[in-house]
Amino acid sequence: MNDSGPAGSRVRETLYELRNEHKLIMEQVRALLAAAETGAGPDVLPMLERLHGTLREHFTREESPAGLYERMGVRAPEHDDELRALVTEHRELISTLDALIGRTRLGRHDTLEADMRTLAERLREHETKEHALGARLVD
Repeated sequence: MNDSGPAGSRVRETLYELRNEHKLIMEQVRALLAAAETGAGPDVLPMLERLHGTLREHFTREESPAGLYERMGVRAPEHDDELRALVTEHRELISTLDALIGRTRLGRHDTLEADMRTLAERLREHETKEHALGARLVD
C-alpha cells in the first residue's frame, strides 16, 4: 500500500489510535500484574472487570464495519486469513479473561499471578501481530 494520499494518512492515523488504545490496555494489565504479585486476590476483581470492559470495547472498535481494521484497509481479500485469526484471538482473549474473573469470584487465587502473566504475554503477541499488519499496509 502506498503511504501517500488520503488512504495512507488514514492508515497512519488508525495505527496511532491503535497504539494509544494498546498502551491503555497494557497499563491496566501492568497494574493487574502488580496486584497479583502482591497476592491481592479478591481485590483484583474490579481491575479484571475493568480490563474486560476495556478489551470488549477495543475489540468492538477494531471489528466493527467502520472500525479500525476496515480503516486500515485490512478487509481486503488478501488479508482475510490474517483478519480471521486476529478476530479469533479476540474471542480467545475474552474467554480467558472470563475464566479468570470466574475463578477470582470463586476465591481461587492460587494461579492468579501466572494466569495474568500468560494473559499479558498473549495480549502483547496479539498487539504485535496487529501492528505488523498495519506496518505492511503502510509500506
